[in-house]
Amino acid sequence: MATRSPRPSLTAERSTVRALVQAAVVRAFRESDVDRAAVAELAALPDMVRGYEEVKLANVRQYRERQQKILARLADVPVPSA
Repeated sequence: MATRSPRPSLTAERSTVRALVQAAVVRAFRESDVDRAAVAELAALPDMVRGYEEVKLANVRQYRERQQKILARLADVPVPSA
């Protein structure tokens, strides 16, 4: 009988979302005087990445845009308007 892994296998999509969050939160906490509300926003961003295929890819683009704005706010760097 095969033993089951304590952590289920992640799909490529879930792995991508997890990597996005981990990278953003780690980067945020490297900054001094961290704005914890902004970091909480970063941690909540994966909720934006929902849907299937093209919908999910579009949501990832929105995720990245929002992530850049939050990271710029954390670094106190102005974000140019689109």
